[in-house]
Amino acid sequence: MRRFCLSFIALFIISGIPSVAADQTSVERMLKENKEYLEFLDTCVTNLGEKEGDPFFDVCEMQFNADVSFLQSDYSRAFKYIYGSQKKQVPLYVDVLSRYYLEESKGILDKIAPNVIKSKNAPARLYLTLGYRDRAMSSNYQMVADASHPRLYSDKLFKYQEAVKIARRSMRYAYLSLFESRDIETKKYIYSHLLEMEREEGNVFYNRFLNKTGEPFNEELVIPFNDYEVRFQKELGERKSKQTDTSPANGKKEKTADKTEKAIPKEPPMPVFEKKVEREVRFRQERRVAEYIRNAEFGKADDIILKYVEDFNFKLIQAMLEVLAVKEKETLSIDFKRAMIHHADNYGRLTKPSMYDSFASKLKVRDDISRKKGTADLSDKKQEKDSPTDPTDPAKTKDAAKSQDRAKDTAPKDKTETKDPAKKSSDGK
Repeated sequence: MRRFCLSFIALFIISGIPSVAADQTSVERMLKENKEYLEFLDTCVTNLGEKEGDPFFDVCEMQFNADVSFLQSDYSRAFKYIYGSQKKQVPLYVDVLSRYYLEESKGILDKIAPNVIKSKNAPARLYLTLGYRDRAMSSNYQMVADASHPRLYSDKLFKYQEAVKIARRSMRYAYLSLFESRDIETKKYIYSHLLEMEREEGNVFYNRFLNKTGEPFNEELVIPFNDYEVRFQKELGERKSKQTDTSPANGKKEKTADKTEKAIPKEPPMPVFEKKVEREVRFRQERRVAEYIRNAEFGKADDIILKYVEDFNFKLIQAMLEVLAVKEKETLSIDFKRAMIHHADNYGRLTKPSMYDSFASKLKVRDDISRKKGTADLSDKKQEKDSPTDPTDPAKTKDAAKSQDRAKDTAPKDKTETKDPAKKSSDGK
């Protein structure tokens, strides 16, 4: 008996059947972990994989039912939903990783490589090497995940997630390599476009040098701070006077008479609550950045711009893709529309509304009520009702008569027969 019990336990362990005796703490941890996997996958599927919408919905619905079961304190059922959700996530991660990251990252690197090699730029070649290295590392992570235990779904998902992150980094290196391989004039145009984008968002840094070339640019470089302060205060006063003049009287908005009038271009923003010392520091930093960009010392300019432009690397690559999509679209065999989507995805940002959030109104609770003897039938099957026979239909009347005859023949006969009293009296005589 003991040997039989030990063999049964060993068979149970080898089969890899997950234990359903889950407690509250472990299920809560698994719910949080699985939600992180789904949110990470949501960014990939929303940006790149519209075809994976239906299987992704099934996975999200299982996670939703796991949450409901956890709230009902049914931890065993919640564990089963989490385990089933992770099981269905594995093929989704494999498909997304191989199709949208490994294949497309290799395509981007291969398309950029000829221009990088032709430019003979050492930083560009270094970034390209790092891009190929990270793509190979991502492929190795996928192989490790594929070779792991087939029922350890959480471990597989973690490795697939790391593979996606490394593939994203390889594409970031590819775009940096493309930027470094451009000539000096193109880089100057990219920096100008970047700072123009910052101006539209309300950043005042470097505004006085934008749209200035030649002699006006040189004059702006040598202007002293006192003259700049006088000009700044004058512009600030004019802005305030314009705001008071254009403010609506008696709280009513003024309507323009001519609606076809062209829109007036926006004036550069003015700093709000900026001290004079801060303005003087910004004035000197702007001058240094202008000199560095003019002398093509872009590395030194980056160190200063980083202090005034948030998320500088992301915006620099975005400005580069927008500039190259206009200037070098024919020479570079790159799908810049797809490249912009990949660029946002590389930083974990959505380019459209989240697919995970759109499922909120479609999710349904899956009830697991066992059928017991004597309970009502809650199935969706339609109950057939006996319809009365139509007396005008001869076929139906014949069938009804036959069924009545069969019922009479099959009906049990009464064992106690009633005798005629007259017959009984005659028999007695």
